Amino acid sequence: MEDYPQVRALWEDVGLEIRPGDSPTELSAKLRQEPELFVVAEDRGEVVGTALGGWDGRRGWIYHLGVARSHRRRGVASAVIKELEKRMAEMGIPKVNALIYPSNSASVEFFKRAGFEVQEMKEAGKWLPSKRPRSVSNRVKPQDRDS
Repeated sequence: MEDYPQVRALWEDVGLEIRPGDSPTELSAKLRQEPELFVVAEDRGEVVGTALGGWDGRRGWIYHLGVARSHRRRGVASAVIKELEKRMAEMGIPKVNALIYPSNSASVEFFKRAGFEVQEMKEAGKWLPSKRPRSVSNRVKPQDRDS
């Protein structure tokens, strides 16, 4: 969690969708469950890449792959994904999927080159009453929030 401010700044700078689950509280809970599935790449103490992995007991998942603009095309994303795949394999995870917004053509192409089969899917989500966040991302306009 000591890297959280730099991680969050990187995610915002590269245009990743920041959601309530990306808050310090939610990320801290995630790290207590599977700390080995959060990979952070650093260059001279600066966070330059991340990938957040998860395991639902059946499949591995990759979220929030991000690389600082200054470090793109240097193999950072490939190294982060390879490290995450290695850790997942060591945990016995048989398959990994990555969640990518279809509009993010750079990520779609990256994952194709990394050997992933890109599939067209839709995501559906629902906040459970006891877990609904009290605040939302700074990217959501107040009129878009539920009360």
